[in-house]
Amino acid sequence: MDTSAYTVKTIILALIGSQKEMKAALLYSILVGKRTPSVLFQAKRLGLENYFSLFEQLTREQFQQILKKLITKQFVQLQEADVYTVPSTVKERSRYTSKDQLDTYLLGFFRYQKLLPVFWIRFQLFIQIVSEKRHQKVNYRPITNELSHQRWIKGWILQNQDDFAGLAEEAAGEIFSLLASLPQEKAELVTLLLTGHEKNGRTMNQLKELWAIKSNTGFLLLLIQTQLLLVRYIQESPERYKHLAKLLASVDKETFYGLNESTFVTVELLKSQSIEEIAHVRNLKIGTIKEHILEIALSQDHFSVADFIPQERKETIKKLQEEEFFLPFKMVQKKVGEIDFFHYRLLQIERMRKHGYE
Repeated sequence: MDTSAYTVKTIILALIGSQKEMKAALLYSILVGKRTPSVLFQAKRLGLENYFSLFEQLTREQFQQILKKLITKQFVQLQEADVYTVPSTVKERSRYTSKDQLDTYLLGFFRYQKLLPVFWIRFQLFIQIVSEKRHQKVNYRPITNELSHQRWIKGWILQNQDDFAGLAEEAAGEIFSLLASLPQEKAELVTLLLTGHEKNGRTMNQLKELWAIKSNTGFLLLLIQTQLLLVRYIQESPERYKHLAKLLASVDKETFYGLNESTFVTVELLKSQSIEEIAHVRNLKIGTIKEHILEIALSQDHFSVADFIPQERKETIKKLQEEEFFLPFKMVQKKVGEIDFFHYRLLQIERMRKHGYE
């Protein structure tokens, strides 16, 4: 598992190199997870959505320092103010990391980036409790003292106290089956990280040393890839992993299915109310509700946008978009007169769903 070459710097270089040119401010907004409709749209359009919020703690100063180092080493070139490119000679080097290589670690990260940290803690806590119960142990130190996780596990135990021993055996069977389904290196990683009866999980530094992974970022990518596999396997076989599927579903609901909490409230109200009614009920601006709808449309491909676009506007703008896929908003205004940016963006999203994010 060679992820030694993966650092924040090599990832930034790969993402700049994946585009003809890249605005640094936009790339920074994507990496730290600036959740605005504009940033989400550009992340989707550029195929960078799975890097959204990957480095939430990255400061602007650290980002700028990385860019300076890349320029000094001639890995990137500054074309104009804030716009960077990677020379073809750099991409041809054997040590150059391409975005295609990185993508394999982050498939699905955009959808589950809010869920993963919560699910991972609950998953480990769940396994610890099952392990201790199977050995008839009631006094042990939980892997986390965070109140939200403690409340969840107490509630889960109360719900299942009538046959907790039987549930523990069923859950243990699910865990063994899940680990057996994982690729060997991923199963080994999970096993080494888990805490159970008379077994303490390894730390990140211990595993980095064991596998000769030099960077924290390299380990992070490996862990994310493993967590995403766990989520995928559980979702694909909910009957096989009955208890784990319930755990996953509860965390997904708790983290608002990958949306912001306020946006999720809007999603629920849209089932029975108009944009104007929701704005009134929630005491928010209509523009804010429209931003929520754009976020939903960009986050959930199954969310229908058709009902929010007036038919006459749809036909007019579609004809213009046939001439040029990403016709700028100001150009559309010049050709058709006053138009709501909200409708313009929804039509772009609808068109990209059909023809791909190019």
